[in-house]
Amino acid sequence: MWKQSAEELPADALRRNGGAVGQVGVDVAIPCYQHGRFLRDCVMSVLTQDVRDLRVLIIDNASTDNSLEVAQQLAAEDPRIEVVAHQRNLGQHASFNEAIDWASSDYFLSFAQTTCSFLDRSPERHCLWSGSRRSI
Repeated sequence: MWKQSAEELPADALRRNGGAVGQVGVDVAIPCYQHGRFLRDCVMSVLTQDVRDLRVLIIDNASTDNSLEVAQQLAAEDPRIEVVAHQRNLGQHASFNEAIDWASSDYFLSFAQTTCSFLDRSPERHCLWSGSRRSI
Protein backbone atom coordinates (compact mmCIF):
# COMPACT_ATOMS: atom_id res chain seq x y z
CA MET A 1 0.00 0.00 0.00
CA TRP A 2 1.23 3.48 -0.82
CA LYS A 3 2.17 5.46 2.29
CA GLN A 4 1.96 9.21 2.58
CA SER A 5 4.45 11.36 4.43
CA ALA A 6 3.31 13.23 7.52
CA GLU A 7 3.42 16.50 5.57
CA GLU A 8 0.80 15.21 3.11
CA LEU A 9 -1.69 14.02 5.73
CA PRO A 10 -4.27 16.32 7.28
CA ALA A 11 -3.24 17.25 10.84
CA ASP A 12 -6.59 16.11 12.26
CA ALA A 13 -6.12 12.69 10.62
CA LEU A 14 -2.79 12.28 12.38
CA ARG A 15 -4.31 13.28 15.73
CA ARG A 16 -7.27 10.88 15.34
CA ASN A 17 -4.91 8.00 14.59
CA GLY A 18 -2.32 8.61 17.30
CA GLY A 19 0.14 10.26 14.92
CA ALA A 20 0.72 7.07 12.92
CA VAL A 21 1.70 7.96 9.37
CA GLY A 22 -0.14 5.78 6.86
CA GLN A 23 -2.62 4.63 9.48
CA VAL A 24 -5.60 6.83 8.70
CA GLY A 25 -9.21 5.76 8.31
CA VAL A 26 -10.40 4.57 4.91
CA ASP A 27 -13.96 3.82 3.78
CA VAL A 28 -14.27 1.65 0.68
CA ALA A 29 -17.53 1.31 -1.24
CA ILE A 30 -18.06 -1.60 -3.61
CA PRO A 31 -21.14 -1.19 -5.80
CA CYS A 32 -22.08 -4.61 -7.12
CA TYR A 33 -24.34 -5.84 -9.89
CA GLN A 34 -23.91 -9.41 -11.10
CA HIS A 35 -20.33 -9.70 -9.82
CA GLY A 36 -20.82 -12.42 -7.22
CA ARG A 37 -18.04 -14.51 -8.72
CA PHE A 38 -15.51 -11.70 -8.09
CA LEU A 39 -16.88 -10.19 -4.89
CA ARG A 40 -15.06 -12.30 -2.29
CA ASP A 41 -11.66 -11.79 -3.92
CA CYS A 42 -12.34 -8.07 -4.32
CA VAL A 43 -13.34 -7.58 -0.68
CA MET A 44 -10.50 -9.74 0.63
CA SER A 45 -7.99 -7.67 -1.34
CA VAL A 46 -9.32 -4.56 0.39
CA LEU A 47 -9.35 -6.12 3.86
CA THR A 48 -5.69 -7.16 3.63
CA GLN A 49 -4.48 -3.57 3.27
CA ASP A 50 -2.40 -2.05 6.07
CA VAL A 51 -5.08 0.33 7.35
CA ARG A 52 -5.96 0.64 11.02
CA ASP A 53 -9.50 1.96 10.56
CA LEU A 54 -11.03 0.33 7.49
CA ARG A 55 -14.71 -0.04 6.58
CA VAL A 56 -16.24 -1.67 3.52
CA LEU A 57 -19.73 -1.05 2.15
CA ILE A 58 -21.07 -3.45 -0.45
CA ILE A 59 -24.06 -2.04 -2.32
CA ASP A 60 -25.95 -4.72 -4.22
CA ASN A 61 -28.08 -3.32 -7.04
CA ALA A 62 -30.70 -6.08 -7.25
CA SER A 63 -28.31 -8.69 -8.66
CA THR A 64 -29.89 -11.92 -9.84
CA ASP A 65 -26.70 -13.96 -9.36
CA ASN A 66 -25.29 -14.84 -5.92
CA SER A 67 -23.83 -11.37 -5.24
CA LEU A 68 -26.11 -10.61 -2.30
CA GLU A 69 -25.51 -14.00 -0.68
CA VAL A 70 -21.74 -13.57 -1.00
CA ALA A 71 -21.96 -10.03 0.41
CA GLN A 72 -24.05 -11.15 3.38
CA GLN A 73 -21.67 -14.01 4.10
CA LEU A 74 -18.70 -11.64 4.03
CA ALA A 75 -20.48 -9.25 6.40
CA ALA A 76 -21.20 -12.12 8.80
CA GLU A 77 -17.49 -12.99 8.78
CA ASP A 78 -16.10 -9.50 9.38
CA PRO A 79 -17.65 -6.61 11.36
CA ARG A 80 -15.91 -4.04 9.13
CA ILE A 81 -18.22 -4.99 6.25
CA GLU A 82 -21.71 -3.58 5.77
CA VAL A 83 -24.22 -4.51 3.08
CA VAL A 84 -26.99 -2.52 1.44
CA ALA A 85 -29.36 -4.50 -0.78
CA HIS A 86 -31.57 -2.66 -3.24
CA GLN A 87 -34.82 -4.25 -4.37
CA ARG A 88 -34.39 -2.75 -7.83
CA ASN A 89 -31.32 -1.62 -9.73
CA LEU A 90 -30.88 2.08 -8.98
CA GLY A 91 -27.81 2.39 -11.19
CA GLN A 92 -24.17 3.11 -10.62
CA HIS A 93 -24.57 6.83 -9.91
CA ALA A 94 -27.16 6.30 -7.18
CA SER A 95 -24.89 3.72 -5.54
CA PHE A 96 -21.94 6.10 -5.70
CA ASN A 97 -23.98 8.90 -4.10
CA GLU A 98 -25.21 6.53 -1.40
CA ALA A 99 -21.62 5.52 -0.69
CA ILE A 100 -20.54 9.15 -0.37
CA ASP A 101 -23.34 9.75 2.15
CA TRP A 102 -22.21 6.66 4.13
CA ALA A 103 -18.51 7.52 4.17
CA SER A 104 -17.12 9.22 7.27
CA SER A 105 -13.40 8.36 7.35
CA ASP A 106 -10.39 10.45 6.40
CA TYR A 107 -10.32 8.90 2.93
CA PHE A 108 -12.91 7.37 0.62
CA LEU A 109 -12.56 4.99 -2.31
CA SER A 110 -15.28 3.57 -4.52
CA PHE A 111 -14.83 0.70 -6.95
CA ALA A 112 -16.58 1.27 -10.25
CA GLN A 113 -18.37 -1.46 -12.16
CA THR A 114 -16.75 -0.15 -15.32
CA THR A 115 -13.42 -1.15 -13.79
CA CYS A 116 -14.66 -4.72 -13.37
CA SER A 117 -16.02 -4.75 -16.92
CA PHE A 118 -12.71 -3.51 -18.30
CA LEU A 119 -10.77 -6.15 -16.35
CA ASP A 120 -13.23 -8.83 -17.53
CA ARG A 121 -12.51 -7.90 -21.14
CA SER A 122 -8.75 -7.69 -20.52
CA PRO A 123 -7.65 -10.87 -18.72
CA GLU A 124 -3.98 -9.99 -19.27
CA ARG A 125 -4.41 -6.98 -16.95
CA HIS A 126 -4.39 -7.41 -13.19
CA CYS A 127 -4.56 -3.85 -11.92
CA LEU A 128 -6.21 -0.59 -12.91
CA TRP A 129 -5.83 2.80 -11.27
CA SER A 130 -6.50 6.44 -11.91
CA GLY A 131 -3.60 8.75 -12.61
CA SER A 132 -5.45 11.86 -11.50
CA ARG A 133 -4.90 13.51 -8.14
CA ARG A 134 -7.24 16.27 -7.11
CA SER A 135 -8.01 18.03 -3.84
CA ILE A 136 -11.47 19.36 -3.22
